Amino acid sequence: MAAKEMLVVFLRKSRIRRGVTKGTGAKSTGDPLDTVGPFLHSSVVELTERFQAIDTVLAKLCAEFEKTKDLYTLLQEPNDIAVSEVEPLLQRTGQYNALCILYRQRRDDLKLLDTWAK
Repeated sequence: MAAKEMLVVFLRKSRIRRGVTKGTGAKSTGDPLDTVGPFLHSSVVELTERFQAIDTVLAKLCAEFEKTKDLYTLLQEPNDIAVSEVEPLLQRTGQYNALCILYRQRRDDLKLLDTWAK
């Protein structure tokens, strides 16, 4: 349990660092080097996969620990959550509103309507 809590803290810090490096964080200078400096040797695919892993695991942990407020905060910010990986956990824990938010963000109208119908 403690290890998972530490992982949540680490992943949140990773998201903050990502916001800074993308030029959206509080300490960003907007300089092009500020945006790509820490990731200079990473390909776009590697970065996308890394960001998706961070956001997906963080969403799973928030759902598992029933940290609904933190989960909604994550969903309201730009994210790279892999819906297919988070979907079963959100259904199992009964967090259908969070699932609907994800479907709406990803413009998956059929799944959104199906979830609302349940």
